[in-house]
Amino acid sequence: MYLIGFYSKKNLSKLCQFDYYKKSFKHLQGLGIIIIYFYEEDESVIVSPELIDEIKEIGILLVWFTDQSQIIDHLKWLSWKICINTFEEQEIGLTNRIKQALGQKITDNPEIFLNKHLQREIIGKAYPETTVQYKFIPLADIQRITEHDLPPLPCIIKPTVWVQSSGVCKIESYDQYIIALSKILEAFGRLKYKKLFNQNILVEEFIDGKMYTIDYYIDENQNITLSKPVFVTLWIDYGVNDFCNIARFISDEIEAEVDKEKLKEFIKKTVLWWGIRNTFVHHEFKINSKWEFKTIEINWRIWWFRLDMYQIAYDMDILTFPFINNIEEYTRKKNIATFTLYPAKECIFNWYNESILDQIYTLSSFYSINKWVKSTGAFIWLTSNWHSRVWTIVLANKNFQQFSKDIECMKHIYFDIIKFKEII
Repeated sequence: MYLIGFYSKKNLSKLCQFDYYKKSFKHLQGLGIIIIYFYEEDESVIVSPELIDEIKEIGILLVWFTDQSQIIDHLKWLSWKICINTFEEQEIGLTNRIKQALGQKITDNPEIFLNKHLQREIIGKAYPETTVQYKFIPLADIQRITEHDLPPLPCIIKPTVWVQSSGVCKIESYDQYIIALSKILEAFGRLKYKKLFNQNILVEEFIDGKMYTIDYYIDENQNITLSKPVFVTLWIDYGVNDFCNIARFISDEIEAEVDKEKLKEFIKKTVLWWGIRNTFVHHEFKINSKWEFKTIEINWRIWWFRLDMYQIAYDMDILTFPFINNIEEYTRKKNIATFTLYPAKECIFNWYNESILDQIYTLSSFYSINKWVKSTGAFIWLTSNWHSRVWTIVLANKNFQQFSKDIECMKHIYFDIIKFKEII
């Protein structure tokens, strides 16, 4: 059995940079699964012999290619079950072409993973109650919009396509819409600089309730292997008008509040009927105040901290899902929370509060800390301008009562852990 991956040459170091990759690859090898990573030959990026040795040490076969025929010829030699995946956006098209060349089925509309608005359009035709209603406003018309042209308030306004939470605002009145326009125009300026400029803004309904994610694998016959739900808090939950993710939770409380059967039915409505197959899926959704499930976004990314969270909480390796016929019922070993620290404003990283850091280290639930920005003087973008994280702090504890106390502590000190010098 083979797990095939595609990775850009410049990002190869990530495969051996994070412990959760190493744990996952070791587990796969124990199950007799061989991991092969293809990366495209690129003379502008040098791969050091030391890095190649590191990748080999964690059990990955590394193969470089200059054209797709080399990959196809290589894979046709393999007789075992092959799962082909990528977690890089630019490699989705290549991944699907390779699958088709090997006779594997692909998603009917693979472009949906790159186009959230197409997702909503397709889902909305059959199950409008499970997705978000929205409309585009041409940039030339935004100053002429009246209060009567807006959807029911509150609503969300943002630039469109590939901007994540850049420029996103929640508006609860027409006056707030006027204020939000200035932020939108600033965001357009940044997008134009990054060659992502477009001529529309997006206005969509605001879905109240709680945010969740779940990861799963859909095989060629559209059988689903599910992970477990994860609760997500956003900047907006901390009183900042921005929608990037702040913290993710797996706990007693989360498992109890998400109805398993309703979740399965919801996934069938929003995924199976329009032909997603032979791929991992990361599904973001909300449960609103009426206990209705609403899809926010579907993409293919199941990597990074998600691997780490599932490993810690359930000893679950979702990379094994394509090779499991009857998944066991995982029991949770620990409650876990992953806090990602972002600056509230565009700034220079100035210093961190050592006394508060010492307080975090002494928490019963403290598990790990990853300092992405390690030195003072580093320039940090505003959160709504490309999600520049500074640190990630993980809490984990089997005792839910103690875990809950430590979570509350983190919430109170979140904004005081690191300091920044504002850019005027």
